[in-house]
Amino acid sequence: SSKNWKPDYGPSILIRTKLVRSFSSSFFRYLLPLLFGISILTFNEFISTQFREIRIATPPTILLTFIFMQNGFHSEIPQISYLTFLDRIYFLCYSLALISMVNGVLAGTKRNKIRRYFYKVFNISLIMFLRKTFFFLAIFGPFILFIIP
Repeated sequence: SSKNWKPDYGPSILIRTKLVRSFSSSFFRYLLPLLFGISILTFNEFISTQFREIRIATPPTILLTFIFMQNGFHSEIPQISYLTFLDRIYFLCYSLALISMVNGVLAGTKRNKIRRYFYKVFNISLIMFLRKTFFFLAIFGPFILFIIP
């Protein structure tokens, strides 16, 4: 019977564990810098039109920062064929930077035809509409993106 004996090369102990990325690590690495950029854009909405150059220059700077951050994020995490929640958050951040940029440019002068036409058609100031849209998306956008599949 020792002639038929074959060695067993399989594992003698099997350990199963579930590995999960730390939430705090992911938050501080990927989301906190985005929140910081959105905070700067939010404060930019309250800068007086007296400092027009700062108000116009801040959103493109933040937009470029978001682009480089997303490139870094994509180089660290393996590429997959579908959008992740973080990709959606970056799209939201791009949208907020664009809204802030348009608002900064249009708030520079009161003789803007777009502002007058928008007020004539919708009976609301374009600056206030953009500001309310910015704050709505900044507050509720992440929750909406989380719910939408």
